[in-house]
Amino acid sequence: MRMTTTLLLMLSTVLCNSPAFTQSDAKSDLTLNRSVLRYYNGLEIQAFENESPGEYQALANYFTSSFIVSPKKCIQCDVNYNDFFNQDLFNIVEFESTRHQTDTVSFLFKDKYNVMLLPLSALTVSLNGIDVSSMSELVAPRPLPEWNPTGNDSEDYEIYKRDLKVWIRDFPEKYRTLTSGSSITKIRVAEFLNLPSARRNAFTATPGTYLIID
Repeated sequence: MRMTTTLLLMLSTVLCNSPAFTQSDAKSDLTLNRSVLRYYNGLEIQAFENESPGEYQALANYFTSSFIVSPKKCIQCDVNYNDFFNQDLFNIVEFESTRHQTDTVSFLFKDKYNVMLLPLSALTVSLNGIDVSSMSELVAPRPLPEWNPTGNDSEDYEIYKRDLKVWIRDFPEKYRTLTSGSSITKIRVAEFLNLPSARRNAFTATPGTYLIID
């Protein structure tokens, strides 16, 4: 009986510490962090994480680790980050102007937390070279625009061309890489519009693999 109880306790400990039982909070999961959600929605955060992990890590480091926080009444105690970010609404962007280049800056937040901003000089590596002033203005990754046929080729191309122009503006380096390589198929719009419907559909069947150009 005693051995059975011991085994159950051990199993409970293992399970509770396994990934399936690990509880996310506003520090470990940016989609639960209201300070981040003020600037990026959940889909954008997931796009950063899946398609641009370097930028995602920079966002995580900036919004949750570019400062040190502790409860005012117990410096050694753990911080409840759900309360800190989502109830008390701490947002590092609002205090960025007080950060110093080489020295730490400390202040009391809502008479509940001691906050110490790390110096700018200490953030360069953790932010992957992204300037702190840009941390709330990054453009979330998104795929190339798709051709969406409505039956009106002229209007369809104008919409596609407009969307492509915006995509190129947002991701100029990606566009240069795509157009200088062979990983994508490029076709003139006149040639594309002269294709039979079946061939058009086959050409556009896989989003992100083609460019229709003038």
